[in-house]
Amino acid sequence: SFLQPTKLRGNYALPWVIVFLIMSLAISDYGGTNAFSRYALLQSIVDYSTFSIDEFSHWTMDWSSSPSGRLYSNKPPGPALLSSPIYWVIDRVTKNLDQREFDESGKVLDPIGERTRHFFNFICQVLPFALVVLFITDRMQKELSWSAVTLFTVTLLFCTTPVLFMTTFFGHGMAAIFSILCFFYLINRSYFWCGLYFGLTLLCDFGGAFLLPAIFIYFVLRERWSLIGIKNFLCGGLLPGLLWIWYHTAAYGSPFITSIQYPNPKLLIDTSVTDQFLGGWFTLLPNWSVLIELVLGAERGILFTQPWILVLSFALLIRWRESKNPIPFELKLRFVTVLTCLSLLLWMNATFFGWHGGWTAGPRYLSVALPLFCFILAWSFGYLSDVSRASVVATVCVTLLFRGQVYATTSLVPEGYPLWVWQWYAMFRVLDGVSSVATILCFLLLLVAALLWSIRMRVL
Repeated sequence: SFLQPTKLRGNYALPWVIVFLIMSLAISDYGGTNAFSRYALLQSIVDYSTFSIDEFSHWTMDWSSSPSGRLYSNKPPGPALLSSPIYWVIDRVTKNLDQREFDESGKVLDPIGERTRHFFNFICQVLPFALVVLFITDRMQKELSWSAVTLFTVTLLFCTTPVLFMTTFFGHGMAAIFSILCFFYLINRSYFWCGLYFGLTLLCDFGGAFLLPAIFIYFVLRERWSLIGIKNFLCGGLLPGLLWIWYHTAAYGSPFITSIQYPNPKLLIDTSVTDQFLGGWFTLLPNWSVLIELVLGAERGILFTQPWILVLSFALLIRWRESKNPIPFELKLRFVTVLTCLSLLLWMNATFFGWHGGWTAGPRYLSVALPLFCFILAWSFGYLSDVSRASVVATVCVTLLFRGQVYATTSLVPEGYPLWVWQWYAMFRVLDGVSSVATILCFLLLLVAALLWSIRMRVL
């Protein structure tokens, strides 16, 4: 087992995982109406054994009205369904300790408290994510160099958008955990587990559907229509599929209807546009300004939040046809698979009629695809030129600084502001500048300590 003391002590990821756990314990995030929509669903499940959030709709504006007139969370149900047993225990404990407020009828008036929500997210997202990183790196370091494993660990833990949400109940963090495992088992040809984690990804983030074409491309090119592989994939996805059918049939009357087709009327849609579908939330043709913003924009773009992904992709494309130290076909296939997934998600975001960037410090609707580039970085690092390696490492360092800023402020960022400018403004004008700078310095010092520890592990 990768958790055996001898294996754990020799795992290059251990120092970085400890830094991640320390920062996740020390810093929480509010989450806003998005997270509270999911808490309303959890409270409805544990108090009334129903998916309807009628009794708690005042907690959030993120709800949908079903054909029956009942209200439901407009979020994918996976995070709430999967974490409801843990929430049930926490809910009962806090009620018994008189930490909740009730009305005259005995209905709970508020979600669990901030510290309790922090503990809940740590158990449901932070700790599982840390274990997944240790599990994968235990396998990786048997075949990859220390540099490759270290870069994989650092980027996976700190340098992609979904890690911003591990301490808040947005759902993107949990979806990213499952998409990482889905891709890991795909390239290891364990198609039952690949199917299981694909289904769980989709259950937690509707954007997970865009993993399927990428998985299909990889599977066909590698397995040549293996019926056994297809059967195993479908069997793995059976349980998440049943959960999907159960929830959406109970809420909307059909497994083919989702919350997006019954939005809160307060979330206005411009019905004058003629090429819209799915209730007016998507257009047939992409909005190119949104596409550019997602990739290069200062408000949500990959260039300003995780530039190492663009540098890595550009470096691989430059070396694509070189004969000296050529990139293996398998690595090219994996890169194309990940790039296909990201491209489809970019297209989906650019056709989203009400796109606002997610109000977060990064393109959160790309969350299921972005961590997969960490795998590509680890596998391809040995094939890059010295200049490309230096460029990737430099942009990883820039991303770590940005991560420190988010730790010092919040992952919730309003639209209309360049991220880096807003973060510095929030640190010195909204929050206490001294404590914000201290948070960044502590984070950077912990990273230096982890690096020195990891180097010592390599030498020994």
